Amino acid sequence: MVPPDGDELHELETRLDPRLLRALDMVAPGTPLREGIDSIIQSRTGGLILIAEADEVSFLFSGGIKLDIDYTPGLLYQVAKMDGAIVLDPGVKKICWANVQLMPDPTILSMETGTRHRTAERVSKQTNALVISISERREVVSLYIEGMKCILQEIPMVLSKANQGLATLEKYRSRLDQLSARLTNLEFMGSCTLHDVLSVLQRAESVTRMAAEVERYIISAISATTNQRPCRGAVRAGARLGARHRGAGSRQPACDLSLNGDAASSRARPARRGGVDRGGCGGGAPTRPADA
Repeated sequence: MVPPDGDELHELETRLDPRLLRALDMVAPGTPLREGIDSIIQSRTGGLILIAEADEVSFLFSGGIKLDIDYTPGLLYQVAKMDGAIVLDPGVKKICWANVQLMPDPTILSMETGTRHRTAERVSKQTNALVISISERREVVSLYIEGMKCILQEIPMVLSKANQGLATLEKYRSRLDQLSARLTNLEFMGSCTLHDVLSVLQRAESVTRMAAEVERYIISAISATTNQRPCRGAVRAGARLGARHRGAGSRQPACDLSLNGDAASSRARPARRGGVDRGGCGGGAPTRPADA
């Protein structure tokens, strides 16, 4: 896999936006909200969930039933049987409204085709709130926040991608260690060239970008394994990923991944070989760019 650049890099940065990462953390497998969403998917009723302060988005309401009751996955499933949207408080502690018809500004551009998804996208752009759209026929869950869209994937797929990404990241970092040690030896011998320096920088950039690609899968994978324990390897790998690593040279950059939802926390730190447990739930090894 060739590291992204240009439009692909911009898309990657969008997917790693802290707001989107926090939204993914709210709907991670094992959370009460995800339990309710899974029940709606199984019943094939579809649904539209708006997570925001009710007073701040009330100008969008048309009709509806004010509930103001404590949230439980079972109640979310029951009120989703009605056609309208469901409004939850930001902490997902209360079901504020049910069967609400949302009326966003129709002049807001939307690239969606379905009525439910088009409404969700427009509401997210107009209010900056988190909107979850659950497709009735396709059983697809889409998150919208400030116009950004993310489609939730099944737990086995998330775990597989997380483990594959960790394995690829380890290969990149191992190659970075080799190039950095070689550069150090060349400097001692006085035969270092610009090409040698650029080779190390190229590999360091590949490590940084691959780490950013893996980060959001790590968040979902750790949440899934913490609540459901499908794979010990992913837990150990995720726990080790943020630790500092020591390498052969003082210049060896690697990625310190913080799982607090801040995409800017991926930055260069000293690295060492090893330390990533690939686990037993990943798929085959992914492809990698040609070595410099």
